[in-house]
Amino acid sequence: LVVLPHAGIEDVIVPLPEWRVRYKEFIDLGADVVIASHPHTPQGWEEYNGKMILYSLGNFSFGANRNPADKDTVVYQQTFTFVDGELQSDIDAKIIPARLSGHDNYNDYQPAVATEAQASVIIQRMNEYSKPYSGVYFDEQGQLIVPEKN
Repeated sequence: LVVLPHAGIEDVIVPLPEWRVRYKEFIDLGADVVIASHPHTPQGWEEYNGKMILYSLGNFSFGANRNPADKDTVVYQQTFTFVDGELQSDIDAKIIPARLSGHDNYNDYQPAVATEAQASVIIQRMNEYSKPYSGVYFDEQGQLIVPEKN
């Protein structure tokens, strides 16, 4: 079950505490992943009870602004593995860093995969945003790393 809420404050890089609580409730109610949108800027992620919550991935394509200040985004991919009809608890996910435009100084309305240098900055930025509430992170290749819990 993938939940896609449209909530949050535009252009704010931190998810509201009440929405963090709400998204965790979605997981508690059976969601397998929560991928939120609306802030128009990346906000980061966290792992909660073995499931991923992505607070905002930024804009992938946005026609209402000819030159948004924040053009960073990511494509999120997660593989769900079932054995004998049961969803397995491991999280196999990765991100593909992207930009909502192929140009830095205007919006050409054509999302583009980020260059290697841009990708590194986007991954670092989103990992930094996630640090206050998450131990999981994405490595330089975009692969999710879930540290072992002691």
